[in-house]
Amino acid sequence: MHFYSITVALIYFVSINFDYRQVDGVNGVNALQRMGRNDETKVKCKEVVNEALRQYWDHSNEIESKETNEESDDKQTEDESRQQIDSNEKQDINKDSTEKESDREDKNSNSDKDLSESDESDERRSRVHIDDILRIYEIGSQEDTSEQNLILSIFRELKKLYESSVKPLEMIYKYRHITTRLITDAELFAKPKVLFLGAKSSGKTSLVNYLLGIDSTPMQLNTGLTTSYPHFTVLSYGDNYTRLSPTELCADFTFSSLQQFGQQFLEHYIQANRMPISLLQKMTIIDSPGLTDQISKSATMDQQEIDTEVYQWFIDRSDVIYIVIDVTQLQISHQLQALIEQLKGRDVRFILSKSELVSHSQIVTIIGQLLWILSPIMPSERPPQVYALTTVPQQVYDAFIDDQEVSWLKDLSNQISGISRVESRIAALRRHAVRVRNHAKLIDCYLSTFYKNKGIFTFGASSRLLATDITENPLKYRVYSGAVLGHSHNISRHDLPDPGVYREFFRSNPLIDFKPLTSTCSYFKGCPIDKLDITIAYQLPELVGKYKKLTRIEPYL
Repeated sequence: MHFYSITVALIYFVSINFDYRQVDGVNGVNALQRMGRNDETKVKCKEVVNEALRQYWDHSNEIESKETNEESDDKQTEDESRQQIDSNEKQDINKDSTEKESDREDKNSNSDKDLSESDESDERRSRVHIDDILRIYEIGSQEDTSEQNLILSIFRELKKLYESSVKPLEMIYKYRHITTRLITDAELFAKPKVLFLGAKSSGKTSLVNYLLGIDSTPMQLNTGLTTSYPHFTVLSYGDNYTRLSPTELCADFTFSSLQQFGQQFLEHYIQANRMPISLLQKMTIIDSPGLTDQISKSATMDQQEIDTEVYQWFIDRSDVIYIVIDVTQLQISHQLQALIEQLKGRDVRFILSKSELVSHSQIVTIIGQLLWILSPIMPSERPPQVYALTTVPQQVYDAFIDDQEVSWLKDLSNQISGISRVESRIAALRRHAVRVRNHAKLIDCYLSTFYKNKGIFTFGASSRLLATDITENPLKYRVYSGAVLGHSHNISRHDLPDPGVYREFFRSNPLIDFKPLTSTCSYFKGCPIDKLDITIAYQLPELVGKYKKLTRIEPYL
């Protein structure tokens, strides 16, 4: 409305002013008169225009003030909203920074954990291939149970053969008085025993720790110079980790015959541990003390002989024997050489430890040198198996060392299960039967020499004197030559024992107290020596063939 009034007043005011500007003389006066305009009209028009303008400017100021207030309110609202947004953004930024910091901490902790795990994985090599090759996953399965039942039935038949064919001659000629090599239920039915031999610090114990996966654990065996006293360590399976006393060890029928060496020896030279390791369900591991040429001054001859006898005890009862040699110290000590002499007739394997220290070509050269050194000590048709191994984690994959370890594990798996285990027990009984037969034939040879040199009037005290002279001087009467060359005896010269052993035997068991082999025969029972020959030649090999037909376990090639 104000705008309309102002517009009308302005138009009217302009038109009046225009008329005055256009008036010139008479024409202008006539025009004013014609329009009926006068000064009062102009004054009134000015007043209207001024009032309209005043109202316009008041209204404009009012509108402007209102807009200003609205703008200030909007600005204040905008500032408040901006402050709210800024505070929210600040909170979001703080939250993001906190989350980023927590993520960074988690990442760092995870990276530290990964590093620690990687360090631990570097310290401990993967055991997946060991468990797979040794068939740990088969323990307790139906296939494993049926296989164990088959092996158990073969061992029962083996025991029957021993009691019917071998044991009678043992009792007649007192074989138990001359040796510790006996066949009992413990030797027939016990789990396979794996024996590690070697010089001191050759890597035997480190290899056992690696095989069982007990490195850097409370069950780890002390290695190298950390061992305080040399001893045999017997490792068997148990639900919990425990250390057995000598009494607890001898309570196990497998090791009960160790009591023959005395309580003092058991307390100082034998250590036994039971461990919850799955692999020990398949075998028992024996880690022997390191051999050295340095003999302690305080050690007596009896102690040294006991050591030799104990080594022989473990050798006779072990299914698998490994001799560990440091690849950087290729030398056979006198003690180790004497020990190898005790291993005649056994299938022995050699391990070159610490193979990561030399190149592949050097390993091949060292193996050739080792076989050259062993050739005069171990005369056999085929060379022994040699494996180059390491227990140290490799930074770079080494295919040669890996192949060597896989071959070793496959061989070990074959030896502790399946046909090799059965053949090992049958071979052990066969060796024992051959020794009993040779013992009986050798005594019969002594008797043949006695009766050949006995006169018609030789009896009583003179007869005993002659028997004593023959047993004390067997070479004088050519006893051993007759045992080797005689058609009735036919004993291999490699199987002939030391004459000193029988000299001691006949001092406690007079020669004239024994009967010739022909006198042990009867019409209904036959001859014990013939039964033993049949068992050695036919019945024991038949057991191997029977097992091969019934087993479902395929050995590694």
